[in-house]
Amino acid sequence: SEIRNATVSPANDTTGYKWGYMGCDWDNLVKEYVAKLEITPTLMVFNAGFWPNDRMSRNLGSILRSAKDVMGDHGRVVWKGITPMRGEQSVHPSSSDLAAKEWSYRYPWLSYEVFD
Repeated sequence: SEIRNATVSPANDTTGYKWGYMGCDWDNLVKEYVAKLEITPTLMVFNAGFWPNDRMSRNLGSILRSAKDVMGDHGRVVWKGITPMRGEQSVHPSSSDLAAKEWSYRYPWLSYEVFD
């Protein structure tokens, strides 16, 4: 079996579909772009990092469910929590991190991970 990695970003988008990072387009990104990929992904990793993401946290449940729906029964979603910058001991989780962590308790196909 062949493993393929794909990164969805404006830089490698050849469809002309325009989307933003502020959270209001993520649900449509999954439904209108990822759902039309030639190969259906089995894993999606989401991360908002230090980008402003308050609006995303309000829609996060819908975004995560859309990702799971696109992938089907065998799909997995990982939310990568905010990681402290080099030399920092800790960082306060963003509102999207907190929402993702809460959703991870409800959805067995979603995991919340923080990498050092």
